[in-house]
This record gives sequence, structure tokens and C-alpha cells, in this order.
Amino acid sequence: MANVNIPCKQIYVNGYWMPIGLDLHECLICNEVLPSESSFKRHLRIHTSGKSFACSECEGKFKHPHHLKEHLRTHTGEQPFACSKCSYKCSNAGNLTKHMRTHSGENKCLICNEVFTSESSFKRHSHIHTSEKSFACFECELKFKHSHHLKEHLHSHTGEKPFACSKCSYKCSKADHLTKHMRIHSDERLFGCPTCKSKFKHSHHLKEHLRTHTGEKPFACSKCNFKCAKKSNITNHNKRMHP
Repeated sequence: MANVNIPCKQIYVNGYWMPIGLDLHECLICNEVLPSESSFKRHLRIHTSGKSFACSECEGKFKHPHHLKEHLRTHTGEQPFACSKCSYKCSNAGNLTKHMRTHSGENKCLICNEVFTSESSFKRHSHIHTSEKSFACFECELKFKHSHHLKEHLHSHTGEKPFACSKCSYKCSKADHLTKHMRIHSDERLFGCPTCKSKFKHSHHLKEHLRTHTGEKPFACSKCNFKCAKKSNITNHNKRMHP
């Protein structure tokens, strides 16, 4: 039987000729089938390195126009996504989805009552209430509950700082340190108080603030009967009263 050459259809996207299957919306690179030609064209961009949508305010470039649209809000300060249960507002739908979980109790720790915006962070947190530490550092005696914590710890021995800020010269050894740092470049405050309208960039600031409502004072001076709601206050107290 003679060989039959089946013609391969192609479409031009971001300077590349990309093959498409006999089904017009099937990607021959990853075999994903898209429901429309427009969604298929958007999908093909994930297989190219081209970023065609450039920001007019900075050097940021994006593969998709909706990513550029979201990014532009970091320059304009626009926050079109509003929480229906509190005064929280943000610049993209993903952050609003995460925030709404703080109202649902979906990822709330029943031991310490801390609320998390994702299931993965909640699962990681649950391990702090157990004592098992299976991952040991071969440079020192420290042990960790999670392999990624060991990996991050090893950077303290090597001096490696693989996490770099895209907006300034800041570099660090841990991904969560970079995440916290990036908040100084944004006006977004993800952590809202359920009792009043206060909002915070960091969860530990919200935790401290909540004590103003509960009256809790977990930090006690070892030399007198002074108690306070913030760790920094006990440090200042000791410097001032017990030098």
C-alpha cells in the first residue's frame, strides 16, 4: 500500500507556524481540544515564548491581553473586584476568590483558628500541630517537617538567593519572603478584619489587630506583671523598664 501524506494544517501565531489537527481546534502539541477558534489561538501562545502584549507604563510583557489588563491596574490603582461580605477590594478575580475563603471557613484551622486562602497552604499549616520532623539537614542538626523547608534552609549554608524581585534589587532565599516583599509594591490588602473595616497586607498584622477586639495579651514580662498584645511592645518594655 502506498504511503498517503495527510496535509497538516497550520496557523500563524506570534511569529510561529503552529500545526493543528484535522479537528480545527485540536492542538497537536499537547492534544488539548478547544471549544472555539479564538480559545484555540489563545491556547497556542502557551507553546511559544512570545509575549506580544506590552505595558505602556513599564517593561512588563504578557502572552494574553487579559493578563496585561490585570497588570495595568497595578499602575492605575483600580480595584474593580469587591467582596460582597466586607469592604475588601482588589485588582484581579483570583485574589477575590482567595479572599472569599476567609469568610467561608473552608480552610480554617480548628486548633488555632487561623484562616488560609488556599487548600495547599492550609495543609502545610496543619503540620505545625504535629511533632514529626522527617527531613534532616546534613550540614547542621536542624530537622524539618517538609522537604521544601529543608531545601530553603540549605540556602542559609550556601548563601544562594534564587528568588528575585522583578521591581527592585531585592533577593532572598525563600519564596514566601519574596511573596511578602512584593506586597510593598502593591496597595492590595488581602487580610480583612471580620469585626471592623480594617485591612492588612500580612496575616500576622491581622492576627495582632484582632487582639484589639478580643483583649487578648499573650506576651508577658518575666520581670513584672506587664502584659501586651504585640511582641514588639514587650521588647520595647524590657528596654525601657528593665535595661
